[in-house]
Amino acid sequence: MYRSLFIVPVSITMHRLQNRLFGRRTDDEPAPLRHPIDSQYGIDTSGVISYTQLSSGKAADKYNICYGGSQPSIIRKTLAGLANHHALTFLDLGCGKGRALAVASEFPFRRIVGVELAPSLVSIAKANAEVLRSKFPDRTPIEVVEGDVLAVPIPTGSVVVYFYHPFYRGMMKKVARKIEKFVKSNSGIDVFVIYYNPVYFDIFDRSKKFRRIFAKTIEFEPGEKGTGPSYHDESDAIAVWRSADGATADLSPRSYAEIKVVPPGWRAFVVK
Repeated sequence: MYRSLFIVPVSITMHRLQNRLFGRRTDDEPAPLRHPIDSQYGIDTSGVISYTQLSSGKAADKYNICYGGSQPSIIRKTLAGLANHHALTFLDLGCGKGRALAVASEFPFRRIVGVELAPSLVSIAKANAEVLRSKFPDRTPIEVVEGDVLAVPIPTGSVVVYFYHPFYRGMMKKVARKIEKFVKSNSGIDVFVIYYNPVYFDIFDRSKKFRRIFAKTIEFEPGEKGTGPSYHDESDAIAVWRSADGATADLSPRSYAEIKVVPPGWRAFVVK
């Protein structure tokens, strides 16, 4: 009840209540297909898992949304726009089963770190990391940390912080403040925020420590259709911010593209 009243956006709560009141089914959509990246690498990142199945017993559970993997092609296109990967740590906050970590391992990042609250997902992410380490010993190894994203320190040096819309607004605001504090305490380094499905984009747009450098809705590659949390989706939005005193070149002139949130409030898209 507390979660429904104070954590979940009112628009989403009302949408769910209306579905129940009028007998609308919310589970009649086909289950996501197994993602091609799982076959490619021999890992397990497919499926959707509701927040009720991901309890860690910690207070932060109430802010969690669900598990669903982001599309590798969209992550690849975004990460390819960054320069000097070898000087950057890739940090996935709310890493789930580790799909974004697997994609990040295709790039020569200095470190690759995932933080996840749910023990069940941590176990899977660690197993996936071990598979990739065994198959690709020359790649940067993946580190998976179990814990609350507010309690786990941000790695030192320049960093790419990645999210796939993992938390509701209350937690995202706290995480943004933590990243801002990190930027303030580490003058002169590059800090990027990559937000896949940027429903709470305004938090970073309003930050004095960051400026948006990229935003776009990107089409899935053909083999990825039917594999997302929503079976019928064919594209997703992604946005990137950079610390105001960073030194790396911008990704794109699409800095001021308009981002809209689709009712009832669990998806964002970028207006062309």
